[in-house]
Amino acid sequence: MTASDPGNPPVTAGDGGMSNKNQHGGSTLDDFLHEEGIYGAAKAKAVKLEQLRQDIRDGLNSGDPTPWGSEEIKREGRKRRADQANTDHEA
Repeated sequence: MTASDPGNPPVTAGDGGMSNKNQHGGSTLDDFLHEEGIYGAAKAKAVKLEQLRQDIRDGLNSGDPTPWGSEEIKREGRKRRADQANTDHEA
């Protein structure tokens, strides 16, 4: 169905405030974000989202899952912390 079909009338300024005209004057999403003063924040979120997507892909492609135990992970973390504390005291 196209905009000229009777079942899909074109949107005009009188249709509940909707308009085909871009009210922000920008031609792209980047222009809009700049005009709103949120380009930097939006860009930072987009970068974080892409990194998360890549991390998920990496995890899915890392091989078969292996069993793990929370006590073992805690033990390894405590050992690393103790080793770091000993290194800090030696310096």
